[in-house]
Amino acid sequence: VEFYAGLTRLAEDTAAPFERTWTGAFTGTYLLTALAVDDDGARTTSQAVLVTVSPASGGDVSVTLQDGLGGYAGTRDAYLYEVHGNSNFGSREDLLDQVPGTRRYRSLVRFAIFASEGGPVPDGATITSARLSLYKYSAYNFTYRLRPLLADWLENQVTWNQRAAGLPWTGPGATALGNDVAVNHDAESVAPWESGWVEFDVTSGVQAIAYGRSNYGWLLEGVSGNSNLKKFRSSEYAADGALRPRLVITHSAGSSSPNEAPIVALTAPTDGAAFTAGDAITLTAAASDADGAVSRVEFYAGL
Repeated sequence: VEFYAGLTRLAEDTAAPFERTWTGAFTGTYLLTALAVDDDGARTTSQAVLVTVSPASGGDVSVTLQDGLGGYAGTRDAYLYEVHGNSNFGSREDLLDQVPGTRRYRSLVRFAIFASEGGPVPDGATITSARLSLYKYSAYNFTYRLRPLLADWLENQVTWNQRAAGLPWTGPGATALGNDVAVNHDAESVAPWESGWVEFDVTSGVQAIAYGRSNYGWLLEGVSGNSNLKKFRSSEYAADGALRPRLVITHSAGSSSPNEAPIVALTAPTDGAAFTAGDAITLTAAASDADGAVSRVEFYAGL
């Protein structure tokens, strides 16, 4: 039995009683389902159950932003490669870095943080701490800085030469200080020789975003150290979601209420309806949002 929140797989259990504990859920509304698979591969999905997660009362709230954790899917990352200046590397399981010569790699990462951009932190919240961590699985030590990006970019289009299709970087590889990236960096950290987490204190940077700085994420910039290629896990890394980039934020509730998720119901076709191959099947949904407007409705066949 597999357990889902919307389209996000939470856990599975292979023996009765089929049960798992879901921890780390963000504030919001979720449709929970269970998918049962028998020994011949046949699958059945349960009726969805609507649940609401409210913010903790009193004190600061800590949230971990990491794709696949608690239904979060707001990380965007990619690496840029000078040798293949027009190739996109936004769907790879790695982020790469190498500085010397003309064989340079540079990596970008950003998170949807605040409610207005699809994140879990309420708009108006006061940020008390923020720590961004990248998992380096290769050897070699290096000192890194996280430099704020000043230009928007698209994960599935960004290249060494362009931040999106038809939109070039001011300096190829996002190298133009004051245009592509900020003159001042948000954080600096030393990656040890062995594999492990490299942690950056980006509290001031996330506070700046809370105060109105555009959130285009950060560029991982090498400062000094071993010149060999370094490899990090990206948000697409499938073998172990716990090694994907993560941003841990502690905040107070602020003056705004958390964004409530919309409610949606499929009204056509009806449950159990039968069709013939080639028929045009009309899909209709009723959707509403208590604290805003529904921007779009997506239709799926299966999970």
